[in-house]
Amino acid sequence: MYNTVDELAKDGAKKIGSPGKNIGVRIVGTEVELNAIWTQYSQGGTPIVGSTYPGQRVRFPDGSEIALRPASKTGGPTIDVLGAGGERVKIHVEPWPPVAAGVNP
Repeated sequence: MYNTVDELAKDGAKKIGSPGKNIGVRIVGTEVELNAIWTQYSQGGTPIVGSTYPGQRVRFPDGSEIALRPASKTGGPTIDVLGAGGERVKIHVEPWPPVAAGVNP
């Protein structure tokens, strides 16, 4: 997939999930998938302490960051990615809340 958070940001996370409704947004189908992305890409980052960010956030030596918050305007958990050059990507779970199998929304 990607070797670094900066690569992920520069590519717009095109290898992750599907395009969202807005530019710079990617969509995954489950919270499990979102958490797996967080686990994979937050490894080796230095936690940012004392931030007003409403979740976990780590920074890498190149200045790139990845962060996970439990809620967003769409209602679900979100990963925010910031590339070393200022590129921004958000990864959401959609639909939110998840629809149970066999239930029509």
